Amino acid sequence: TDSAGGAIPINAGDTLFNLVSTFAGITPDYIKGYIGQKEFEIADGIELAGLRNIESGTLSLDSASLSITVENEVGADLQAEVRSLMAINTRNQDSISLNAPTLIGRSLNLTRAIEPFTFSNNVSTSQTNIVIDRTNSNLATFLQTLPDVLRPDLRFYMNPFGNISGNSDFIYKDRLISTHTRLEIPLRLSMNNLTLCDTQELSIGNLTDLDPVGPMNLTLVAENGFPVDLRLQLIVLDPNHNPTDTLFAPGIIPSAQ
Repeated sequence: TDSAGGAIPINAGDTLFNLVSTFAGITPDYIKGYIGQKEFEIADGIELAGLRNIESGTLSLDSASLSITVENEVGADLQAEVRSLMAINTRNQDSISLNAPTLIGRSLNLTRAIEPFTFSNNVSTSQTNIVIDRTNSNLATFLQTLPDVLRPDLRFYMNPFGNISGNSDFIYKDRLISTHTRLEIPLRLSMNNLTLCDTQELSIGNLTDLDPVGPMNLTLVAENGFPVDLRLQLIVLDPNHNPTDTLFAPGIIPSAQ
């Protein structure tokens, strides 16, 4: 009541304040305790935009090697299961599944990270390394399809063995799971009519009347650093990307020595 106002009689059992409070929109930076058991999956396609520039042709590889490193920065045990990994070439509707017994259809246990001090952000991560090459997979054949989409069927299981930490799991908001891949393809390969295509915008400023433009020379300077012969073709497109003219570069661009 107002300090200068009159008194209000209060009897035993009366309610002075009835306050109900809730939290909304909380984004925790850190969680400590038993996180529980949870299953989540990744099945979205991964686009390989660079390979979409290959329109046709074939590629034959002698070998290839793929190194995968999974880092777990979560203070909970994880189990990963790669049920399948498919390479899809959307240009010709070709597809192939990766055959790698060390990875596909196998449960990979990702040991929990270690936290020396609570809420110190000083986490000792655990690492799991997998190497796939021609000795244990069909990786070279898998890549020869020239896929522009990879479609995984990947499952993760949180705390698959239960509460073995005694309510000591932890998670930092910005330290979760990361995967690093390294693909090595030795240049022992062959290509047959491999065709790459890209589209570049041509800007000519604000000119609208090109009738006064007379004959012109187009000079092409090509530097070929690959040990294969190249043939170049330029196609002029209108604003709707319809071809209007084609320019063939005369002769072959010879391979590098």
